[in-house]
Amino acid sequence: MNLTCENFESAKLTVYQPATGHRYGEESIALAAFATVKPDQQVVELGSGVGIISLLIAAQNNPSRIDAVELQPSLHEIAVKNVLKNGYEHIVHCINEDFRYFAQANRNKYDVVISNPPFFTAGNGRLCANPQRATARHELNGTIEDLVAAAYNCLLPQENSS
Repeated sequence: MNLTCENFESAKLTVYQPATGHRYGEESIALAAFATVKPDQQVVELGSGVGIISLLIAAQNNPSRIDAVELQPSLHEIAVKNVLKNGYEHIVHCINEDFRYFAQANRNKYDVVISNPPFFTAGNGRLCANPQRATARHELNGTIEDLVAAAYNCLLPQENSS
């Protein structure tokens, strides 16, 4: 697979992604900047793609652990390469699994859940000819409701503040 390489000087990261197929966009970078992650928290990213969000959060927020869950084997492999290239293997753990099954096995474990979900419901919008991009942009492997339920399952219970 042909890859392109980008450098994020502010975070001291080098990130590979497919030359064609699913490529992260500005919304991924904005989401990583928007996320509130405190040092030593445990984070899960559901649908991590090549790991850009997880890597930016690791570089900028010092969490104790990030589990980056990605269904597509080709994107998962690139995420592993990116984590190793940047020396974050002690923080970012890449997992090749369907987020729905992952959430069932990892209930009440994480302080923060992050996801840049598909933005087209199944049957809406023009389906990309590239299967990698179609899977990332359309609800082909779970709905937004599935994603919200998985996120809820993964989160640690919150204590009442009353």
